[in-house]
Amino acid sequence: MGERKLPEKLGTRILQGPMDWQVIQRRLDNMADIDLAGEFRPSVNASAPRVEVRVTCMRFNRAVTVDLDWTPADTTGENTWSTVIRNIPAGGPYRIETRTVNNPGSIPAGIQHGDRIHRVGVGDIWVIAGQSNAAGYGEGEIEDPADPGVRMFRACEEWAMADHPIHEPTRSRHPLNHDEGRNGHSPWLAFGRHLHKHLNIPIAIVPTALGGSPLSRWDPNAKNPDLYENMLSFIRAACSMRDYSKFDDNDGGPVFVPNPKGELGRIAGIAWHQGCSDTGDEESKTYADRFAGFVEGIRNRLDAPGLPVVTCQLNHCVTV
Repeated sequence: MGERKLPEKLGTRILQGPMDWQVIQRRLDNMADIDLAGEFRPSVNASAPRVEVRVTCMRFNRAVTVDLDWTPADTTGENTWSTVIRNIPAGGPYRIETRTVNNPGSIPAGIQHGDRIHRVGVGDIWVIAGQSNAAGYGEGEIEDPADPGVRMFRACEEWAMADHPIHEPTRSRHPLNHDEGRNGHSPWLAFGRHLHKHLNIPIAIVPTALGGSPLSRWDPNAKNPDLYENMLSFIRAACSMRDYSKFDDNDGGPVFVPNPKGELGRIAGIAWHQGCSDTGDEESKTYADRFAGFVEGIRNRLDAPGLPVVTCQLNHCVTV
């Protein structure tokens, strides 16, 4: 991890916050909070300058609610600021905006507009886990268009609008589930689009599957549950804010701001789709119990006893 010297500029800079396109998991009350922090440089003639933050609806270019219009942040004598934007309603896309008011109460106030974060959403985050049927080996032509309401957290740990292939290794930070087989289309874009249509909130997809992987690599009670641990690292990264003043030496990307109390974060659920592994006589006899251990383990780890885990089952027929 290294420090990045940012060029000086007047106005407000965001140094800690979400990324463009990021989805923040909504709470049960259909709201979310976002922590922000940064620095500011007022003009030379500023008198008691302050930093203000607001959240706008990008569709109408106006504050989402009255309470989310321009609100003062906490500032210090070192020209730094921080705030918690509370109770952002589920929906989006939103734009987080900042500005420096150099002379509050005066006309003109000497406003300097600062950094913005674009297309942030408050919605549901779904983790995709399992084998090749989850990773997606579909080939050939398909009409399955991208939708701005469906986002994905790529293996390179960047947010983007979801498109095919969902599981793909470009600049991957997760080599454990780098699938060297076919990276094709999968059901998950249609899955996300269906949820977005009926819930009218942004849907995020986090791809963690690996073709050919047995359940033992996902079961926290097994000897070496490496894909289970990899899935946890995906969740931690997808649910974290970023520190734009510190960059990872491996790829130059901004580092993650640790979640409070070591929490991994909150997600809406896990979609599990396995394939041909664990279909032998011995594996089949214990599969139900072992899969229950996987479900119980992830629910305990996320402190989410009611976390939905949606599983797909292949045909019972194993011979022709």
